[in-house]
Amino acid sequence: MIIETLISSFAVLIFVFLPFIGRTYWIYNQLRQNGLTAQGEITAYEEYSNNKGEKSFFPVVRFITNHKQEIHQRTLYGLNTSQYIEVGSKVKIIYSESTPTKFMLESHNPFKINACH
Repeated sequence: MIIETLISSFAVLIFVFLPFIGRTYWIYNQLRQNGLTAQGEITAYEEYSNNKGEKSFFPVVRFITNHKQEIHQRTLYGLNTSQYIEVGSKVKIIYSESTPTKFMLESHNPFKINACH
């Protein structure tokens, strides 16, 4: 009975999180391969904590697209404490030409695991 419960719980986790991770990775790759770049400025952060108390910081960035549209919102991917970039910093971003509100910091790979030394 316990093993069946564990297996069903594991299956639920796979079916819930795997599509989310897959979609996130697909968007990341699409931006890397097809996105346009622009210079932006970090104007603020939105802070989120998970149930373990670990914090993620989502930079709020202002930039102008190649079509002269101003975008001012948070990035798709958050940063952890060690990746924090000061407010007011200039950053290079990659955005979707068709949906410029989908953007990320060029220097940030959300799938890279940083080892603590």
